[in-house]
Amino acid sequence: MTQSQPTLPKTRHVKDGDYYFLSPDESLDLYVACGGEENCSSDYTIENTEFRIYGIEYIVTGTCRLTIDGQVQELSPGSIFGYGPGVSYQLENTGRTPLVKRFIEFGGEQAAELIKNTLLEKREAVNLRREPWIKEAFQNLQDCGSVSTDNGQLVCGHLLRYLIARLGQVKTLDEASCTPSYMAFETCKSYLENFYADISAAHEVADACNVSHPHLCRLFKRFSDETPTRMLLRLKLTRSVDLLERGNLLIKEIAEKVGFDDQYYFSKRFKEYFGVSPKHYLNSDSLRISA
Repeated sequence: MTQSQPTLPKTRHVKDGDYYFLSPDESLDLYVACGGEENCSSDYTIENTEFRIYGIEYIVTGTCRLTIDGQVQELSPGSIFGYGPGVSYQLENTGRTPLVKRFIEFGGEQAAELIKNTLLEKREAVNLRREPWIKEAFQNLQDCGSVSTDNGQLVCGHLLRYLIARLGQVKTLDEASCTPSYMAFETCKSYLENFYADISAAHEVADACNVSHPHLCRLFKRFSDETPTRMLLRLKLTRSVDLLERGNLLIKEIAEKVGFDDQYYFSKRFKEYFGVSPKHYLNSDSLRISA
């Protein structure tokens, strides 16, 4: 049965969180304790060495540094990793893009057996950015865990088994990561990430990387959850949030720095993306950034 959600205080580490809590039924071979999504601050860091149960975390947006049992790994969108009792774990935000991550914590006598021979047992992060099912799995857990019903534990338990079973099929990034198409995608993506403030439209990326615009769109459709145009907009607007929070620039100046010639067009796109105008952003306690 789903318990009433406790009030979680906002900290300097988590800007906003959407959590679910289930009554742990330790008579079950496998039970879900909690999970959710966290939108983390730029100085987010967490360290834990006293896990009593198991956990899986999935990076939705942003970059971070994971130190697990002394091994340092750099994570990016699509990265997934697990931990459990006796594991030393630290996670630190390292990028400008807001860090958003989803997680689930679970226990039971069958938990350790289920993760055997999966990437979770190896305690190494693997990037599954080209596996759309992973996002759907976490979203289904979020939806079912947040609904107050008597069978919430049962449903979430089945969804967790599905998630772990699919992860058991994943060994490493497949050979497609080394194909010319994937390398072309990485080149275009890297150019976009480095020069977004100077780029006005996606076709400029195609020109700079010596691919046609239709081919650029095909590459992003195959290897990314975003179109090149959507990624360009996200990079510009999330950078504008950083500049807004500094508080020392006019909105017109911020618009210019992220590549908008028209301040009013910038404000319009900002409001469409974040739900509030740049002017009202810093006064909004309820803003939920979803990059």
